[in-house]
Amino acid sequence: MVRWVFGALQNKTTKKVVLMVSAQAGKTQTLMVFCAWAICEAPGPMFWVAASEEACDEFTKARLLPLLENIPDVAKRMPTVRAEKTLNLIQFSTMPLYFRGANSPSKLKSTPVRWLVCDEASDWPPDALGKVQKRVRSYRQSKTVVISTPKDAGEEMHAQWERGTQTFFHFACPSCGHRQPFRFGREKSVLFPEPREQGGFLWDTNDETRPSGKWNWTELRKTVRYQCEKCAAEFRQAEQFKLLQTLARFDRNPTPEPNTESFAWNAIYSLWVKWDDIACEFIAAKEQAENGNLEALKSFVRETLGEPWLMMGDAANADDIMKLCGKYQRGEFWPVTETDKRKMTRILTVDVQKDHLKFLVCQLRAGGEMRLVDYGRVSNFADLRGLQERHGVANRGVFIDSADGNRQTEILRECVRWAWIAMRGSAQESFAHPTASGRVISRPYRVKSVDPFIGTEKANTRGVTRVEWSNGVYKDRLYLYALKGKGPLFEIPADAGPDLVAELQDERREPEKNARGSTVWKWRDSGNNHWGDCALMAFVAMDVSAFSRGADSTLDKKAD
Repeated sequence: MVRWVFGALQNKTTKKVVLMVSAQAGKTQTLMVFCAWAICEAPGPMFWVAASEEACDEFTKARLLPLLENIPDVAKRMPTVRAEKTLNLIQFSTMPLYFRGANSPSKLKSTPVRWLVCDEASDWPPDALGKVQKRVRSYRQSKTVVISTPKDAGEEMHAQWERGTQTFFHFACPSCGHRQPFRFGREKSVLFPEPREQGGFLWDTNDETRPSGKWNWTELRKTVRYQCEKCAAEFRQAEQFKLLQTLARFDRNPTPEPNTESFAWNAIYSLWVKWDDIACEFIAAKEQAENGNLEALKSFVRETLGEPWLMMGDAANADDIMKLCGKYQRGEFWPVTETDKRKMTRILTVDVQKDHLKFLVCQLRAGGEMRLVDYGRVSNFADLRGLQERHGVANRGVFIDSADGNRQTEILRECVRWAWIAMRGSAQESFAHPTASGRVISRPYRVKSVDPFIGTEKANTRGVTRVEWSNGVYKDRLYLYALKGKGPLFEIPADAGPDLVAELQDERREPEKNARGSTVWKWRDSGNNHWGDCALMAFVAMDVSAFSRGADSTLDKKAD
């Protein structure tokens, strides 16, 4: 693959090169070598832009400088004056090399460059990529290189790739000669919209690989192989090098943006990545998804397969929802038995309307299971308090939507009064969570403390715990997953009425073109989705209270 990428980088007529590739696939190493080539053979001012100044500093010290200093033709062009070699600028004898963070817009202005390298562009702030690409306008022989693992379908990195040649690399099957890309599975995905009947990774599921329903990873690894999509011939990784020697370039886009070449490949191509590791990562991620946690599966799709994430499929319909009916009536909780010692709790989620409140009463059980016990509406907060007490829900088990601008102050003060949890949906997909070890992980929610009395004499006297959560992530999880019977047990009463079913299927995911011309999927509703919103908050409460992870509740810890 590298020779075709280098050809595009050196081609004078190509103005933009886009690499949408899996993590640890050699993309950054390729561009580091290109940087060395430019310094010696085609000098001109270069910008190397990373997601942040900190990421840029770390990359320069740990990776780029050691490489350049060990290439004799580059080393002799290195500056001898200390002030000309910093983490922000290396003034070679032939050209300046600038290092910038995409989070510092002021440092990206006023410096025209010939070469622009945009590293891990999916992690950049919104609109930063479009702004920084203007830096090459002053040079007729300029080139922009955009590299990243993707995030979501339709986002900026994916859109940049779609406008180019959409180049894949196909190998030839040694049995039938059929050319095909290395593709993990058979189901349709963002990059492979057509499902197929055979082909991709295979492994055995039998008494040796999965005795008593638990994977024996050692035995499983021995069975991993790849299957041709045409003749069903199977190959082991020992044959990978020979298959790679047959690679040929295939451009999918017949009408690319002029002078733009875009490439995609995944970890299956990499000689240093074990195929059995890929298979085991997928199986583990799929099991986590079945327990209600989709984050590992997202990571697999984005970072191992190099594809943008998109939950495939249609939202649940009435038949799907009615299949969730359990053998119980409204108001019936799971009984406590001697044989089932799993931890359980009760929650109440509330959607606030202009003149009434809609609610769900749910019971959570360790392992991510949920029973919808009751639903309905009450007129005011006093009635809500009475409902809470009748169902035996603790104060910290009440989760109430606080996004209503007209009633927000009232809602927050009721939360102060009863120690309820305020909720607010967000367009943000994930939130950073620092861990005890110093690592930062992402989750689709965060817990904060807000002051409901700000601007009054009571300011700074009482705080409210508020959970902010990703609308998109939890709608995908509810409407494309849980309501279709996937994942941990989620059940509704056998006597659930058509009013509940109607509101649980009010949301529909529809495609639309964004400003960049890419197709993105948006959730739309007719305004009759209030119990659906309550169900979303129930899943957020499940995660925040740690019933889906078996960990300590986030609500018991100090909010940010």
